[in-house]
Amino acid sequence: GTIGSDTEQKEIKAIYDINSMRIPTNKPSKRNDMPDLVVNDTQQQTAAVIRSVREMHAKGRPVLVSWESIADTRMFHERFKQETGIDAQVLNGEQNEPAEVIIQRAGQKGMVTIATNLASRGVDILLGEGVEELGGIHVIGTRHFQSGRIDDQLRGRAGRQGRPGSSQFIISLTDSLYKNFLGRERVDQLNAVQDKDERRQAVGLAQKKAEEHNFFVRLRRYKVYQVLDRQMTLFYGEMGRLFNQKRMYLIFPEYAKKEKIENVNNIDEMESFLNVFIALSFIKAYSQHFQRLTDLSEEFDREDEGAFEKGLDGLRETADQDMKQVLQDFRGNFFDWFGRISTVPRR
Repeated sequence: GTIGSDTEQKEIKAIYDINSMRIPTNKPSKRNDMPDLVVNDTQQQTAAVIRSVREMHAKGRPVLVSWESIADTRMFHERFKQETGIDAQVLNGEQNEPAEVIIQRAGQKGMVTIATNLASRGVDILLGEGVEELGGIHVIGTRHFQSGRIDDQLRGRAGRQGRPGSSQFIISLTDSLYKNFLGRERVDQLNAVQDKDERRQAVGLAQKKAEEHNFFVRLRRYKVYQVLDRQMTLFYGEMGRLFNQKRMYLIFPEYAKKEKIENVNNIDEMESFLNVFIALSFIKAYSQHFQRLTDLSEEFDREDEGAFEKGLDGLRETADQDMKQVLQDFRGNFFDWFGRISTVPRR
C-alpha cells in the first residue's frame, strides 16, 4: 500500500519495525502540480475555483473539482451553472447514473466533473480523443487533508501512466485545519498577508503539524493497546487451559479430593454446562478488566510525553496486579460452581 509522507514512514518503522522505500512510477510523471492558491474565505474560494474551471474549459481540457461533502458539491454545482451556463456532471453518491458512466465521461474534451473527495478515488480516468494534446485533465482540490498522502491520491487522478495533466489546491483559510494547527491568531495574521509564498508555507506547516499530531496519537494508542493485548493473551490462555478436558481431569479430581466433593465422575455429563460457564464468565471478567484499564489510560492519554510514559508504566503494573486478582477470583468461583453442581444427585 501507499505510505505517503515522511511522518507515515516513521510511523510504520516505529510500530511495525518495517523499513519503507519510494517506488518510482511505472512511467515518468508529466503532471504539473501547481502551487496552492490560498484565499481568505469560502466566497473567495468558490469564485477562484469557478475562474480556474472557466480557464481550463476554454482550452477544451476536462476538469475534476473535488469538494469535501455532498452539500459542498450541491452548492458549487448550482452556483457554477448560474454564473457560467456550462454543463457539469456531479459524482457524489446522489446521482442517478452509475459512477462508472460518469467517470468514463470525465476525461472527455471540455467535461466538468464535480465530485466529493472520496468518490471513486483511484479509478483511472481515460482521456478522450485529442485531450492529451490539450494538456490532459486538470484536478482542483478545495481542502488539504490532515495527511498529505490523501492529497496525493487526489492529485493522482491527473497525469496517470505518463500522460499529461495538472493539479492545484485552492484553499480557504477558514478551513478548520488551519485554525486547529496554526491557531486563530496566526490565521488572522495570514488574512492580511499578501506574500503568496508565506501563505503557502503556513498552509504546508499546518498539514505537517496535523500529521505529526496524529502520528503521536496513534503511537500512544498502540502502546496502550500492547498492554491490553497482553492481558487478553493471559485471559484467553487461562480460558483455553480450562477448556482442555484433559486438564480438567487433572484439576478436578485433585480439587475434589482436597475439598471432599463427591460424584466427580459426573464431569462428562457437565461438559456442555462447564464450557458455557467458562466462556460467559471469562467474557464478563475480561470485559470488566478491560474497561477498568481503558478508563485508567484515559486519565493520562493527553498528558505530555513524560507524564504519559509514567502513566503507561502505572497501567502495566495495575494491569498485572488486577489480572492476578481476577484470575484468582475466577478460579475460586469456577471450582465453587463445580463443587456445588457435582454434588447434585443425578436421576
